[in-house]
Amino acid sequence: MPPKLGYDPFELLKCEVRLWPEDVDPLGDAASAFDARFPEPLLSLLRSNDLVVVSSGLYVFGELGSKAVVALDAALLSVDHPNRMARASLVEGILSNDRSLSPHQLNKLIPLIDDEDDLVRKKMIAVLGAVRLETLRQAIELLDCPDEQVRHAAGLHELEQRIECPQAFLDAALRAERLTLTYKLASLQRAARFDQLMEAPIYEGEDFAVSGSLRNTRRLVRRNMRRAAKRDQGM
Repeated sequence: MPPKLGYDPFELLKCEVRLWPEDVDPLGDAASAFDARFPEPLLSLLRSNDLVVVSSGLYVFGELGSKAVVALDAALLSVDHPNRMARASLVEGILSNDRSLSPHQLNKLIPLIDDEDDLVRKKMIAVLGAVRLETLRQAIELLDCPDEQVRHAAGLHELEQRIECPQAFLDAALRAERLTLTYKLASLQRAARFDQLMEAPIYEGEDFAVSGSLRNTRRLVRRNMRRAAKRDQGM
């Protein structure tokens, strides 16, 4: 039991929500109390047979940032969780640990690249925009289905492209199938993340995954412009 709380939030998260006291926040308290040296309380949530309990575990996982790395394998057991917010929490936890992923771990995440939910795909775009390409290549090679290998290998090729005209690249992406669109948006974000993009394309549509990923791309482009301005000033 965390001494400052007076109760064990991880144990409370195993109970039905109607049994939670009104004056406590077990989800937030569990995230605050988590100790990466002793991950078992979180692991027990993530390995539960109760999907609601697993959802709570994934929420906590998503709040932990880099500390979530010790629970990666347990969280990846739920890539096919039926609750879209649970899947989104899973990917949120991955975002702070994407450079730590092994090919086998990333292989388990590949189905979420074409997830039916916009929020999940938006977060996966961020993962693809930062993950090591060699790790992704190996993860794709581990796919059992040859057709899926071909589809994702084509997506990997999108990530390897150099983008000469961001607006034309986006316009082409918007005409593509959903999986290709996801990879192309990740390519834009990746170019911005690694200081290869100095302007962001304009999008006036309503697709949440597109608009959300481009907001992040614009943020990275602004960072690149600030860096360039400092270099020009000799700072």
